[in-house]
Order: sequence, then C-alpha cells, then structure tokens
Amino acid sequence: MGHSGRERIVQPYSTRRLWPVLILAGMAYGCAAAAFVEDLSELMVRNWPIAGPIVMAHLMALPMVVIGVVLGRQPPPAWRVLLVAVWVVIGLSLGGTAASLVKSEGFGVGMQAYLVPLRVGIVMIAYWAFASLLMLIGWWLARRLFGVPLEQTDPPRYCWVCAYERGQIDPCPECGTPAAAARPPLREAAAWRLARLGATPALALLAVGFAGYAAWRVSVDTLPTLRFVQKFDAERGWTPTYAYIDHIHGADSRGLGGRYLNATGFTRELGDGSGRMILVSYRALVPGDLPVMQVRMCAEATLPLGWPPQGQRMTDWGSPGTIVADLNREQAEQVLKNGVPQGLIDAIVAEADRVGWKPWGGMQSGGTRIEIDPAPHFAVKSNE
Repeated sequence: MGHSGRERIVQPYSTRRLWPVLILAGMAYGCAAAAFVEDLSELMVRNWPIAGPIVMAHLMALPMVVIGVVLGRQPPPAWRVLLVAVWVVIGLSLGGTAASLVKSEGFGVGMQAYLVPLRVGIVMIAYWAFASLLMLIGWWLARRLFGVPLEQTDPPRYCWVCAYERGQIDPCPECGTPAAAARPPLREAAAWRLARLGATPALALLAVGFAGYAAWRVSVDTLPTLRFVQKFDAERGWTPTYAYIDHIHGADSRGLGGRYLNATGFTRELGDGSGRMILVSYRALVPGDLPVMQVRMCAEATLPLGWPPQGQRMTDWGSPGTIVADLNREQAEQVLKNGVPQGLIDAIVAEADRVGWKPWGGMQSGGTRIEIDPAPHFAVKSNE
C-alpha cells in the first residue's frame, strides 16, 4: 500500500517524559532573554532605529519557530503544538523570572517581587498565544520541507526507505529494498531519547541548586535591603526613588565609563528652596570595587518626552560633577541602625555650595566625581 510520496518514516514516538525537555528549552530561552535581550535591544535600537527593532523581533521569534520545526519532524498532530507551547512558556517564565531575580537588587526587593505572580500570569497568557502561532508556523514548515512523519510500527510494517506499507512482504515491492538492508534513522531518535533521559535529572539539579542560591541571596541581600527600606520608610521626609551604585573604577579622565549597578534608593529635600536633595543608594551585594552605600547631592530629574507618567522617579546628579560619599559595609551598617549622619549631609551641602553645584537638566550625570570622605562623620572608623 503506497502513500502520497511525502511520508518520512520515524522511530516509534511517545510523548511521555517530553515535558521536562520542553520546560528546559523554555528556561534556556527565558534566561537568555532576561539576561541579554534588554541591553541588546537598547544597543540595536540606538544604532539602527529602523532595522534594530526588526532584527530583535526576529531574534525573539526564531527560537519558537525552531521548536515548531523540531516538533514538525515528529508524528504529533498540530493540536499538540498548543500543549507544547504551554510547557515551553512555563519554562520561559521560570527562567526569565529566575534571571531577573538574580540581576535585581535585593534579590527581588527592587523589582517588587510580590507582583511577579500577577505579571508573569498576564505575560504567560499573551506569550502562549504568540508562541503557539510561531510553533505552528515551524511545524507547518517542517512538514512542507522534510515530509510528513509516519510512525513506524512494531514489528515494522512500513519500508524505512520509501514509506510503502509492505507488511511482511520482503523485499519492498515499491523500491525493492530488502528489510534486512534498510536502516532506521537512529540519530534523531537517539537525540530525543537522550534529551528525555537527561531532562528530568537536570530539572531536579537546577531546582535544588537555585533553592540553595536563593537561600543564600535572601540572607545576604534581601534581608539587609528590607532593613534599609524599613529604616528610611520609617523616617520622615524620605521618598523612594530609582538609584544606582557607581564608581570611578574603569572610567576615563572625565569620569565617564565607570561601573553602574541598580540599587535601592531614597531621597530627602534639603528644604532650603533650592530643589536640591540628598540621595542615599544601597545595594547589599556588590562586586569588590563598588561601595555598598552612597550618599550624594541630587535634584529631581528632567525627564525626556514620552517618559511614562507611571515610570520610576529619577534623579539628576548635577554639574560640574556628582558630589558623592562612598560608604563601606561597616559605615552602611551604622546608617541602617542610626540613619545618615547630619555631619555628612552638611559636608556634602558645603561642597555643593563651594563648587556651585546645580542640576544639569537630565537624568544621572556623566560629570566628574567629587568625592567626600565619610569617615570623620562616623563614630567607628573602618579599616576596610
């Protein structure tokens, strides 16, 4: 019995233990998107305003089409692609959330982790529809390019070469290939088998490893950051704001090109009618060349056109430079207990008056760093 001529015989296929493979694929995609896509998107759009968004859209869509192509080379019908998309999007959400938590300040404090379930739920529904469409396109392309997969029976009833249903007839009456001479396509089947065997233990190892990492991050990062937030929430006049921890390390002679990390911040107006404010930035877990806490002069930022009205509050670090005091861990601990020393604030204000500090009219600042030594304003001086 012949077929349409477009069939391709594949090894007996089973959907059992397929979900761990799909979740792992989604997690890899989600981690990569959270870790690199935001910075890459900014770079592409800045350098190529028209072509950049088009390239990024294709990069985001391509992995889902590839998954659809892989599925299209297997027997499952089109409706199963919708179920596959569910598992992939679950993995994508888990991977993206994990990568965002790792990058965030306070291991979730800065990204308002309590809202993550709601945000993830809305994104999952939208992305499931998007992923399903792309996978169906890949599934259709695979069957147009490689033929329709036909699952072999046990014992084999189809000819491995031409897909003729020969039953027990030997050799195949369609192509003349003897049954003993035909070889099943083992490479693809072996890859699926290996993926299925390794996916479940890999998920278990990832879950255990991330649980241990999360416990460590909560103890050294989240809890200290929550102490910082509670301390400044409780003190009158301090307002939450978007902040950075920065350092001159790696910068050029103008102070440009140094390192920056997102941080948790609070501002307080000086109350002298100048619009000047004191900004306290804190990040409990930082590389060795960055301070744990910074206290600096700032003003309300002038936001660019189109900035979302619900966007986070930004600051202007001013000109002719940013006036800042870098605090080590011991000094930061004293701030968490007793607040910012008034003497340090007075020293920053005095330096601002001396150099004629004023807002430069944007967000943050690329000007020269004017550093204030915080040590004289703390009861215990650290040797760090």
